[in-house]
Amino acid sequence: MGYLATYAYDGNKFSPLHEVSTSVRDFIVASDSQTIVVNQGLHGVSLYRHDASGFSKQADVKPAEPVQFAVASKDLKHLAITHQNLPNVTVYQM
Repeated sequence: MGYLATYAYDGNKFSPLHEVSTSVRDFIVASDSQTIVVNQGLHGVSLYRHDASGFSKQADVKPAEPVQFAVASKDLKHLAITHQNLPNVTVYQM
């Protein structure tokens, strides 16, 4: 289990703002700086949005096999994933 968290930087220290507890293998921050694609490995891939009130889960995909890598198109319309035990790439339209 991991955490997605945001912090404010004030001078020489970081102060926590928001946090959500979820499985996190790795993540991608979209160019809008508010959308986060989270690779959750065994639990699939989730799309989170972050704003002043915190994190909100927008969507998820849970393939039958664990996710090894996830890549999203710049416009966030497509998601490509590779699996740990399969030699193929799966593409989803978001």
